[in-house]
Parts: sequence; structure tokens; C-alpha cells
Amino acid sequence: NIEPGEHLEVGEVTLTLGGSISGQVVGPDGRGVPGASVAIRTEEETAFSAVKTATTDRRGEFRIRGLVAGIIDLQVKTTEFLEEIVQGVEVREARETGDIRIELRRGNALTGIVVDNNDRPVAGAQVVITEFVGGQQEHRQVTDTNGRFVVNTLLGTEPVEIVVEHTDFRPLTEPKVPVGEKEVVLRLDLLGGVRGVVVDGSGNAMTSFSVLPRLRAAGDSGGTPKKIQSRTFQDDGGAFEFKGIPAGTYTVAINAPGYAAVSITDVVVRNGEIADIGRAELQEGGIIDGTVIDKVTQQPIEGARVRVQGGKRKFLPSSPGKTAGKPVSVLHSDSNGYFRITDLRGGKVTLTVSHGDFIATTVDGIDVNDALVSRNLTVELGRGSEVVGSVVDGEGQARAELDVYLTGTGALQRDTKVNQRTKTDGQGRFNFRGIRAGQYRVTARDLKAQRSDYVTIDVIAGGSISVDLVLD
Repeated sequence: NIEPGEHLEVGEVTLTLGGSISGQVVGPDGRGVPGASVAIRTEEETAFSAVKTATTDRRGEFRIRGLVAGIIDLQVKTTEFLEEIVQGVEVREARETGDIRIELRRGNALTGIVVDNNDRPVAGAQVVITEFVGGQQEHRQVTDTNGRFVVNTLLGTEPVEIVVEHTDFRPLTEPKVPVGEKEVVLRLDLLGGVRGVVVDGSGNAMTSFSVLPRLRAAGDSGGTPKKIQSRTFQDDGGAFEFKGIPAGTYTVAINAPGYAAVSITDVVVRNGEIADIGRAELQEGGIIDGTVIDKVTQQPIEGARVRVQGGKRKFLPSSPGKTAGKPVSVLHSDSNGYFRITDLRGGKVTLTVSHGDFIATTVDGIDVNDALVSRNLTVELGRGSEVVGSVVDGEGQARAELDVYLTGTGALQRDTKVNQRTKTDGQGRFNFRGIRAGQYRVTARDLKAQRSDYVTIDVIAGGSISVDLVLD
């Protein structure tokens, strides 16, 4: 530790000059191997360093400087030859250990070609070759433009496992492929696809949009259904072609920022074929619609209040779904229980649905960009209980215009959503509806006189309770 203003004498510091090594990596024919990786491992280390490495130049030569004196091992790796480890190389201080010659051995070779059902080459296929000689080892290749791949680093001649994957084809696994001079032909089964054209409400091409096929019923292709990720397409004409879809019946969801998502249902995809869904039209602004029903009778509820939490922040800044310049964030269900909210921004929305005779509910996380979750919602409301009562003075006269509070107690104490407030009418009467079952306190309060009276009640589902309060 050094205190402020204090000077510390560190004494004499001795620097040592590092050693270096150099040499050449050659192949079986004696020619230099360019691009080979040369890494070192000291006596104190258990793994080869990822820092102190060198790459051979076009003549196969390498040099590594700044090494601590001692005995090291060298590891040489390249894609064309077997890995080689050279042990016991001496590093001397301030000197170079040169003329290290490392000869690489060529492994057993495996050549192959990946084609489709029509024998056309498949470029860009991922090929993983696994051999089990001396432990499991993987060799990874990508097919070239002619569908071919070559591996020269196999340790043995025992059969190997080959796995081939490509986004447009069904994965292929060949568990026992012989290693030899004969070229291996790997044939992939082409999956299906979907194509179409996406336009806006005016018929103009959408130049950027996302497409997600969702499986409704698997086809007869067998195996575990492939999980499909959404893809984004950019095309001046609004056209897209989504390949690599296994056979089955799909709902194809299409969306774009600032537009209502659309879903094309019952799209039948067959392996080796592209299903054409034609023209899909996106309307500006997101849409949420659905029906509010009685949880018990399953009958529609008219007049249910549907509110978008977040208000105008959830709507497009200039959209037709506004009244007097304000977003329509609150509306009521019609005689069929139906509601429809338009002109929403993209993202997730929370709805609060309530009715005087029912218990309010919240629907969270509705993704406006996903028509499968934002359209044709069914919101069930459970019928609530009712508390009716009156407030009188000590002589039995009605107390009008008094505040009356209904607050949850016991298990409902922390749930502020159950609390309600009202005022007594001219006859001192009050009414609370749509109450959830549980324990409550009903309080009448005269704020001016700073007086109150309360009673604790237990409310049962669908019941009605009468309460009388006296407030002098």
C-alpha cells in the first residue's frame, strides 16, 4: 500500500530476453503447407495456447518470438492434413531455435456430392462427418457450387456417420458410410414451400414484411415436425417464396410494422411443391377484435367496457380510428358481444374488460403483429356479486351524497382492483355490482364531519348482500 505523498523503492528489476522458434510445415511431398496453425504448450500448461500461435506463410514457414526459455510442445493444424504434435522443442533465452521441420501426414479421404431428388447439386449444404476411431471426432464441410465436399483428415478407414442439413431440404442421416476412393452420393428430399404477393390497402406492393407458417396438421412425411422460424422478406414487387416447409396444413401469418397482421388459413403444403397463396392485403394499423361472453352461460355480453391500457401511446399518430383527434382506446361490446379496436401500433397490448354485473378481467400480452393471437379473441367474464345498502343518521333519516367505499380485506387486501367507490343517492341508498367473492369492508364517510361507520362482510359468488350503516 502506498500512502499519499509516499515514495516506494521497488529495487532492481531484471528483464530477460525472450527466445524464439522458427521452421517450416511441409506435406508428404515435401512442399510447404501455407495457412497451417502452429500453437505452443509449455511444461506448466495443460492446453495449447490460443494467444502464442503463428500461421504459416505461402512457403509453409513460421516464426514465434518472445518465448520463455524452457521445453515446449508444438501443435500443427490444417484442414488438408492430420493434426501433428511435436514434443520436446527447446527454447533458449535470447536465441532462436530454427530449422524445425514438421511433416504432416495426409489422412484418409472421403469425397462426396449432395444432390436433390432430380440429381441437381445442392450448394451450401452443411455436412458433418463423425468418425469413432480413438474417440468421437467431427469433421465439418460445406458443399461448393457443384454440391461437392472433400475431407482428407480422417484417422481410420472404418465407416463414418454423415449428417447433411439444408434449410430447403429434409435433414439426412447416413449412419454407416464407407471410407474409400468411391465418391459418396447423398440425396436430399426437397421440402415444400409457400409463395405469394403482399400489398397494402391501396394495392401497392409491400417492400418489407415478415412471414410465419404455423403448422395446424402434419403431413405424412413422418418424423418430428420441423420448427419454423419467421423470415423477413424485402422485394420491390412485394413477392416472397418461403422454402423449407415440411408437408402439412398451415396458417400463414404475414405482418409489417404499422399494419394489421393477416392470416391465411388452411394452406396445404406438399413436399417438393410450392403452394401459392396469391395476394395478401395488409391494412394500415393493428387490429384486435373479439367477443365478450358470460363465463357460465357462454352467452354474449352487450355493453362490456373494453379499454386499451396505455391510451394514445398504443395508437398510430395519424389514423382514422380516432374521434376529435383522440384515440378510441375505450369502447363497448355490441349486442353480439363483439368489439373491434383498430389503428394500433405494433407490439404487445393489454386489454381491461369490465361490466357492471360481472367481474372485470385483464387480457395481457396481445401481440398486435400476430393475427393468430390478436384476432377473434374470446373474453369470458364471471358474473359478480352485489352489495346494496343505505346510510341513515341516528334518527333514521337518509344521508344523501355521502362517500361509500368497498375495500378488500383478508386475502383481497393487497388486490386494489377489487376496490370500488360510490355515493349515496337522495334516499341514502348505494349499490356495488360485479364484486368478486371474498371478504370486504363497506365504509360510509362524512369527510366534513370527519365521521364514519363501517361493516365487514363475506361475499359469496353470485350472491347479494344488504348493508345498513348509521352515521350521526
